[in-house]
Amino acid sequence: MNTKNFILKLSELPQVTTEHNQFGHFYRRDNKVYDSVSKLLAPLKDDSLENWKSDQAKAHIVRNWSEYSTLHPEQWLTHAFSASEQIKDNASDIGKTVHSMIDQHLSLGTPLSSEIPAVTSALRA
Repeated sequence: MNTKNFILKLSELPQVTTEHNQFGHFYRRDNKVYDSVSKLLAPLKDDSLENWKSDQAKAHIVRNWSEYSTLHPEQWLTHAFSASEQIKDNASDIGKTVHSMIDQHLSLGTPLSSEIPAVTSALRA
């Protein structure tokens, strides 16, 4: 399915509003309340994110070995995990942007487009 067809099909969906309260966010359609995908998937949370961050930290050390070879080994973890946190934060920012764009599209009909390559790639996924 190409992006144009995807946008046309989304625009045909019924009106959905996003609402927030102290417990999180949810969606309302035809006076029915639906939990967010994040809330629905929460029980399935596992150690995958922590394992991914650890893998990113290891890969960062390998890619930047010349920098790490001058550090004391005790500093390796601090630097490597800081780098993996930055990667995670960047991915989180992209996810938040995509979610916001989809919310705006569903509630306001705003087009799904971005000049940020990573966001465009996520929208196409």
